Amino acid sequence: MTSDPLDQYPGPDAVAWESWSIGTRVSVRFRHEGRARDALGDLVASGDGVLVIETRRGPVRVPVVDILVGRRVPPPPPQRDAGSRYQTP
Repeated sequence: MTSDPLDQYPGPDAVAWESWSIGTRVSVRFRHEGRARDALGDLVASGDGVLVIETRRGPVRVPVVDILVGRRVPPPPPQRDAGSRYQTP
C-alpha cells in the first residue's frame, strides 16, 4: 500500500493564514487535482473558505482546506535595468 506523498505536509491547522492581512505577500503550497501547486504573490481577498492570491500570472483562488503549508514572504527585490549588469565602472 502506497501513501500519498502530500500527506507529509502538516495541513491547514499548521498554517497561520488566518492572521494574514490583505496586501501581505505570501507563498502557499496547496492541493490541486491530486498534485501540489504553489502560489506566490499578494493576498488580495480572504473569505468564505478561500484565499485569493494575485500572482504574476493572475489571481489564484486557493480553498483553505487544500492548503498544505504557507508563509509570509518579503517583497520582491527591485528590478534592475537590463543593461546595468554589463556596464563598466
